[in-house]
Amino acid sequence: EHLKSLKLLYLGKNNLTTLPESIGSLSSLKRLNLRNNKLSKLPNAIGNLSSLSSLFLKGNNLTYVPDSIGNLINLKYLGLASNKLPLLPETIGSLKSLESLNISSNYLTELPDSMGHLKSLLRLELSSNELNQLPDMDNLSSIKILKFDRNNLKFLHNSISNLTTLESLKVDRNELKELPDSIGQLKSLKELDLYDNKLTKLPESIGNLSSLEVLDLSKNLLSLLPESIGLLSSLRELDISTNKLTNLVATIGKLPIALGNLLNLLFLKFNLFKELREPIDSGRAVKLFFPKYNSFKDLRCSIESGSSSILFWLRSKDSRFFNDPIVSGISFNELSLMSNNVREDNELIVSGKIVNRFDSKCNSFSETRE
Repeated sequence: EHLKSLKLLYLGKNNLTTLPESIGSLSSLKRLNLRNNKLSKLPNAIGNLSSLSSLFLKGNNLTYVPDSIGNLINLKYLGLASNKLPLLPETIGSLKSLESLNISSNYLTELPDSMGHLKSLLRLELSSNELNQLPDMDNLSSIKILKFDRNNLKFLHNSISNLTTLESLKVDRNELKELPDSIGQLKSLKELDLYDNKLTKLPESIGNLSSLEVLDLSKNLLSLLPESIGLLSSLRELDISTNKLTNLVATIGKLPIALGNLLNLLFLKFNLFKELREPIDSGRAVKLFFPKYNSFKDLRCSIESGSSSILFWLRSKDSRFFNDPIVSGISFNELSLMSNNVREDNELIVSGKIVNRFDSKCNSFSETRE
C-alpha cells in the first residue's frame, strides 16, 4: 500500500528470475529498471503500470513478452536488448507514445506488422537478430534512426521512401544485393552504412541524397559506381574499400565540387584499381586515404587546389610511375608513398608546395626533385 506512490524502481543487477503479479499495483511508477537479471518472462500485470514511461529489460533471459505490454500507453522507452526473444506480440504496435525501442541481440526472425504503426518512434534498434525481411514501416513518420545491422536482410522495401525524417540508416552486415530506387527520396538522410553486404550496383537515385554526409559502401561486390554519386553535395566521408572497382567514374571529381570540398575521408583500399586518371579537387579535405593494396601501374590522377593535412598512397603493390604531377596547389602536412615500388617521381613534388613530412621508404626513386 505504501509503495503505490513510488515513481522510480531500480532492481538491476540482481538475480531475479520472476516478478510478482503485485508489481502491477504500482500505479504511479514512471521508471522501472530490471536490467541484467535472470528473468525469463514478465507477469501479465506489467500492463497495469499505466504511468510507466521507461522500462529497462536489457540483459535478461526473456523468451516471451506478454500481450499486456500494449497497455503501456505512456511508455516512451522500451529496452529489450540482449534477451532470447524469438518474436514480439502484435500489441507492441499499440505503444503510441513510444519514442525509442531497442530489441538488439535477440533471436527475432520476423517482426509484427503492427511495428509500422509506431508514429512517435524516433529510434529503432534491431541489430544482431536473424531478420530476413522487414514489415512495411511507411507509417513511422517521426523516425530518425534505424539500426538493422547484423541481420539476414535480403532487400529493403520501396516504402522506405516514406521515412522522410530518417537521418541515420545502418544496414551493414546483411545480405543486400541491391537497393530500391526509392532510397533517393530520403532527403533528411545524413548517414548510410551498407558495409559488408552483397551489393553489385547502386541505383542512380543515390545521388539525390542531398543531406548525406557519411556513406560506407565497403566490403561489397561493386565493380562500378553510378555517375550520380558526384551529386552528393554534403558528403564528407566515403568508404568504397574492399570492392571490385577497377576505375572511378568521371563524376567522382565533382564530389562536393570535387572529391572533397567538404569531404574529409575517402577510402579506396582493397579494390582492383590499375589506374586513376580523374582529377580530384581536394578543397578543404582533411584526409584522403588513397589506394592501399590495389594494383596500380598507371597513376594519372591529379589532385588540384586546397589544403590536405594527410594524403596517403600506401602499399600499392605494382606502382611503377606517376605520369603526371599529382600535386597542384596543395599544402600537405604529410605525404606518404611508402612501399609502392614507385621508380620515378616525374615532378611529383611541385616546387613551392609545403610538405612537412614526405615518406618515400621502400620505393626505387632515382632522384627526388626539390
